[in-house]
Amino acid sequence: MILDVYLPIETKEGKIAPSSKPTKMEWVEIRDRIMASEEVANKVKAFRDGDADAKRALPCVCFMGRTKTKRAADQMQPTNMIMIDIDHIQRDVREVYEEIKKFAESAMPENWWLVNMMVAYITPSGKGLRLVFAAQQGYSTILENINGITQALELERFGDIDRACKDFSRLSFLVPVSDLLFENAQLFTTLEPAWASANLLKVDPVLPLEQKSDVPVLT
Repeated sequence: MILDVYLPIETKEGKIAPSSKPTKMEWVEIRDRIMASEEVANKVKAFRDGDADAKRALPCVCFMGRTKTKRAADQMQPTNMIMIDIDHIQRDVREVYEEIKKFAESAMPENWWLVNMMVAYITPSGKGLRLVFAAQQGYSTILENINGITQALELERFGDIDRACKDFSRLSFLVPVSDLLFENAQLFTTLEPAWASANLLKVDPVLPLEQKSDVPVLT
């Protein structure tokens, strides 16, 4: 599957920001050309050392949507991927990832992780975890997917769940390949984009998880 990558450029105001036009790349190319680059490693290190401007100079990828025009929620075509960000983790992020994965192996249907999880990596701050997985049957919107998986994996015990990820146009800053905790490169080649998925384009209000009693149970 081709993904939209937004490379950093200098704006007319002299600031660094993601390009308005995406570069189309396969996942393995993103991993091998961008995440494996010394430039990305140096920028993430600088950001973690306190240089706030370094983050804005990182390349970004849009996991959940692709565009042929501009990057706006109403112009995006869904990829059938869902992204969950766990922010402000107070423990070692690698240990948290391993705990989530182990819990999923016991709480979810057999082989759910290997069949559905696509990417997991530490965010640029070093204190967050990004999970990207295939959209689940039974959920009609991005937010339902986020809330359903958050409940099923009990993710809120580890940090804050960023509900802004319900936006198709949400960008993800890329990190060094050393911060990549899991990938299923094969799933990127077999997952079918939801070009005609009207359901996934529905706007969903942000509700607390306890109000989402109608979220279906994963099977």
